[in-house]
Amino acid sequence: MSQWNGKRWFRQYRWWLLVFGIMLALVIIPWWTQGIMCNDQVQRRALSMGGPLYFIREIIDMQVHSKGRALSSWLVPAAMYLDFVGKSQVAFRVIPILTILLDMCLFGWLTYKWFANKTLSVFCFLCMLVFLPITWEPTVPQTFINEYNFSVALLILSLAWYQNYLKSGKIRWMVAALAAFFAVCTTYELFVTYTPLFLLIYLIQKGFSRSKELIINVIAFGVVAVLFLLLYKGVNTLFPSEYQGNTFGSLSPKVILPVLFWLFVSAIPGYWLLFNKTTQYLFSSKVLTSVSPLHIGNVVCAILIALLLAILLFGLFRHAKHQMSETRQNQTKGVLGWRNILIVFTALLYMVLPALPLALSTMYQGNVGPGKGFEAVPVTYFLYFASCFLVSFLVYGIVKRLNRIGTRVVISALCVLVLGIQVMNAGIANVQLDDYKHLENIEALLDTNYISDGEPIRTIYSTDAFIKRSVLFIDDGHYINYAFNQGNAVGIHNYEKMPNEMLDSEAVLYVDDYKLFLTNKNYVLVFSPVYINGSDYVICDRNTAQYTEYGQGVKDNNFWIYAFEKGDSGLTVTDINTVDF
Repeated sequence: MSQWNGKRWFRQYRWWLLVFGIMLALVIIPWWTQGIMCNDQVQRRALSMGGPLYFIREIIDMQVHSKGRALSSWLVPAAMYLDFVGKSQVAFRVIPILTILLDMCLFGWLTYKWFANKTLSVFCFLCMLVFLPITWEPTVPQTFINEYNFSVALLILSLAWYQNYLKSGKIRWMVAALAAFFAVCTTYELFVTYTPLFLLIYLIQKGFSRSKELIINVIAFGVVAVLFLLLYKGVNTLFPSEYQGNTFGSLSPKVILPVLFWLFVSAIPGYWLLFNKTTQYLFSSKVLTSVSPLHIGNVVCAILIALLLAILLFGLFRHAKHQMSETRQNQTKGVLGWRNILIVFTALLYMVLPALPLALSTMYQGNVGPGKGFEAVPVTYFLYFASCFLVSFLVYGIVKRLNRIGTRVVISALCVLVLGIQVMNAGIANVQLDDYKHLENIEALLDTNYISDGEPIRTIYSTDAFIKRSVLFIDDGHYINYAFNQGNAVGIHNYEKMPNEMLDSEAVLYVDDYKLFLTNKNYVLVFSPVYINGSDYVICDRNTAQYTEYGQGVKDNNFWIYAFEKGDSGLTVTDINTVDF
């Protein structure tokens, strides 16, 4: 019987599923093409090259001895490794994307369990999906994805199981909710701020009439929170934290409130597109400075996303209008009157409260806001869920009271905002991919047969390989560690402070777009990922370049290698086997 119902449901909604599937594929394309955009990811990717056991051991050591988060060792290190499963950028983005979608689906499901309203839950899911911005900040979907996504999923399950308890009164659901919540708190200490959420959900569902049951619920989750805090304090006594992100700073409201305000606004859908000056500047300077087929394609995809979303929303709200009598009945039980106010208050509270521990820490005080160290942080992802819920709850409440014209105006406004966000997402993702490919290209040089065995080149120096691109910068030891992890004999050293006279006798690497130029006093080797037919430029040293005829290239892994000898009359093509570094 259930199988037949499933088939009937699929036949009934197959065209809507097709529209959603196409939109989903277009939305996640920028997520897939992001690559790596900050140094934290570079360091963790380097650790992952040592294998899962090496990675987990190193992360546990960091969590225990540096960050004072020994309690998180049961989940976080393994979850972090899942951000880098597979060497290629296409491969290691698969699991992070799936966990983002998992969190969104679970939250949409939780919304349905709260309100028994399919329209609201689907609308909330769609808002989370299409409004999620790609930025240059250290938060989802850029970085720290699986480190927190599994914890978010477990928190949502805890809330869902608590909802089951409220509906059924069965103790096993309460026990499951309490156990899951305690487990969540151990993964990241700020999850303890969600303790009041269980009380607020109880009040929204059951009101104030059952004072004894209310007190029992408060005590149950309060005990879990206190037990966690005592355990956290005890473990921190054994393994003191050296991390400023969980070290208390000033208690002055003048210091705390700006952090809370900027993290609050960072989670609002459309903020990064409409109001954030840093993102607007980087987007305009790195994306809008040229017109290319890729940029045109990005705009076309964004238009398609907006159109497909409009189709889905028109269908969704039309269905809601047809079911209005049932919807009103459900909403009378859950959201009218004082409950409506309490729901909005709860959503607003959880756009602020999870950020409070960060606002109290020395790392973030005075360091969050426009032009400062951070404009968003990992907790922004948590706040984003509350923000999207609030937007969908308010918009749904407005739309169900509007006529057809009013509904079309609201849907059009949402789709215009989504159009802008998706154009921004695609453009920024392409820049981040270019930055990451630049890093991969230099690393691939060390994997060539010519370089990796240490003959004839023993040491490479460069400044270009360490130049910051957007927000991606490379530590001085990165290429040396990369070569070691890959079993290669040669790394790249930063020569920024090296005397000029020493450079004449050493192998120096210059980078320009996709070509790499390895030079010394007498020779130039050009490493190009594409075959060069005819003439092109060659960088000879830090001050000169020459446009010359390329000879026959030699294929070596990802590169074609071209050899030139320097002379008084310029460059001449030579045999790579005669080059002496």
